[in-house]
Amino acid sequence: MVNVFIVNPVAGTIDRTEIIQRELGYRSDIQYILFNTEEAGQERSLVKRILDIFDDEPVRVFICGGSGTLSNSIDAMEEQDFDHVEIGYYPCGTTNDFLKNFGKDRVLFEDINRVIEGEPYYIDFMRCTINGDRSGNELLFSSVGIPAKIEEFASGIKPIGVISPGILYTLGAVFSIPFSAPVNYEIDVDGVDYSGSYTVIYTGNSVCLGGGYFPIKKGIDCRDGYANIMLLKKTPMHKYFKYLFGFMHGTLPETNPDDIVLLRGKKVSVRRTDGKPMVLNSDGELYKADSYEMEIVPKKLKFIVPKNCSFETDIDETIKHEHLCKKGKR
Repeated sequence: MVNVFIVNPVAGTIDRTEIIQRELGYRSDIQYILFNTEEAGQERSLVKRILDIFDDEPVRVFICGGSGTLSNSIDAMEEQDFDHVEIGYYPCGTTNDFLKNFGKDRVLFEDINRVIEGEPYYIDFMRCTINGDRSGNELLFSSVGIPAKIEEFASGIKPIGVISPGILYTLGAVFSIPFSAPVNYEIDVDGVDYSGSYTVIYTGNSVCLGGGYFPIKKGIDCRDGYANIMLLKKTPMHKYFKYLFGFMHGTLPETNPDDIVLLRGKKVSVRRTDGKPMVLNSDGELYKADSYEMEIVPKKLKFIVPKNCSFETDIDETIKHEHLCKKGKR
């Protein structure tokens, strides 16, 4: 087994390179290669190079960074890689969003030795296609409308580096929501037409969108073979902020409003009816898209989980494509 560690030294608030090197130095039971990224997004090219070199033998790639480092690394994997590659994650970022799928047990990932000694579990990811071309693999979510505008706002403020993610994205919501008019979309979910006028289209594979946002928390599992979809219609301004609270705390299914459609599905296709491009927020990366498609790839990614660590949600293997909230009138 080849063990490769990719360390993003600028993830989070401190450089953990020395900590990782020290802990690896104590171990005589594994041979490993360690790379430090030197520029943003370099983990993509490193993963591609590693998997090209070790294309016919089992590889464990341990990502030591934040949510973006993890998502970019999985995005770099090709179809043939998933059979022989296991992904480990040592969280060094500010939010480490994917680990929120493990609830309180996520603290076990903070011990790199537990991660190294962990066992792989099969989890889902989403395959993204933009404008008819395969774009990559997404681990967490995609969205257009208000969440994409919030990400645009946050991306413009991030360089000042002194505002916490929670405050930053809340400010983004306050400044984005009043200026977000509904747009007419053609939407297909597993062959069913949900076309209409919406201010948010969200597709998630994880309990957490980013930072402190838990759009649909109850009953969500990244191993159930389904994406969780939210379509938000035009609503009065006072309701937007009520829904924002539910979007942050995972209580939307309990509010059961007529202007929110909540679904489970395996394949989502979206385009604007006026032909104009959309800003697509996909795992925190922004793209211009005339159309896009998100499709769940079930139980394909081998994700290393520390011993005695459990997913927060038990899978309901009987879940079908269904409404979680009443659809209301269009």
